[in-house]
Amino acid sequence: MLYFERRQDLLFEYSYLINMNEYGWEEDPPDGELVRARTKLGQLRLWRFPREGVKQVNGLDFAGPLEHPGLYILYERNRKQAYVGETNNLKERLEAHYRKGPRELEDWTDAVVINDGRSFAQSIFRSDVRSYLEKRLINHISSSGIYEVVNKMKGEPKLDVGTKVLVEKLDEELLFVLEKNVVW
Repeated sequence: MLYFERRQDLLFEYSYLINMNEYGWEEDPPDGELVRARTKLGQLRLWRFPREGVKQVNGLDFAGPLEHPGLYILYERNRKQAYVGETNNLKERLEAHYRKGPRELEDWTDAVVINDGRSFAQSIFRSDVRSYLEKRLINHISSSGIYEVVNKMKGEPKLDVGTKVLVEKLDEELLFVLEKNVVW
């Protein structure tokens, strides 16, 4: 039992030694204009697709009765505008925005979806985690100067100590994902 506990301690310590450049990145072969990718040593999964790709993503990746929580970025390439959101059900939210975009960006052209690849019951993307990461994502995109974020988020979600550690690690990984230029 001591060997197993020590091994867990070492794995835990190792996970904190991984820096942003060592997350690793893997993209599936493109499926038309749909790109699926993930960090190899992290938690995040990513989908990038044009507006018309919503039906394909919802039909394959978020199919079935399970809800998948996550973050999404809707953007309009020509005007360089982006809308950032979070939801506990990506399939329903993407379908709603496909039919009628958010009022701030009704004519969005492309989307990026980020989550941990798990259904709602197993996901680490709880409401407080999503809210915190949504705010950080808005800040990251705004500060890049590449896209104007058309929506804003007020307030700071209240986080307990354990969740704060989790979201700071996820934020670091989120920044890594953005730096891969998968959005821009």
